Amino acid sequence: DITDSAAAATAIATGIKVKNGAVSKHPAVEGDLETILEKFKSIGKSTGVVATKLFTDATPAAFISHADDR
Repeated sequence: DITDSAAAATAIATGIKVKNGAVSKHPAVEGDLETILEKFKSIGKSTGVVATKLFTDATPAAFISHADDR
C-alpha cells in the first residue's frame, strides 16, 4: 500500500505511523495522538500553522485536529 497524505502528515506531526485515512488518531491508543503543536503548547511554547491549502485538507489537519477517517 502507498501511504496517503493523512497518514504521512500524522507520522510527521506525532511520530507515530497510522493507517491511511487517519488524522492524528490510532485505534490502539486511547484518546487522540499528541501532535508536536500540542506538545509544545503543553510546555508553554507558542505555536502556529501556515498552510498554502485549506486547513481541512489532510496534511495541515494532521497538525491541528484529530479524526478516525479523513
